[in-house]
Amino acid sequence: MTTDPMPPKPSLFAHMNGLDWLLVLIFTGLLAYIAALFLPVYGWPLGAIAALALLYLAKVRRDEAYAAAEAEKTAPPAEDHSNEAK
Repeated sequence: MTTDPMPPKPSLFAHMNGLDWLLVLIFTGLLAYIAALFLPVYGWPLGAIAALALLYLAKVRRDEAYAAAEAEKTAPPAEDHSNEAK
């Protein structure tokens, strides 16, 4: 019995450049600041945690889209049978 090994999961830091890191810092700071306006004592850490959670979800979706695009590039072209007579 052979099983298909699961492809390795990409690192959380894969496919990130300097602009991505800048956007992470800005988004986290902005969300922490907004949360601190509503909850002065506990707002900034809650906002930072919420920002990191949202960024994690976005990164996972981005990695899935990146993997799908890579798989599409390497997949053989599908045969087109739409013009065949029936």
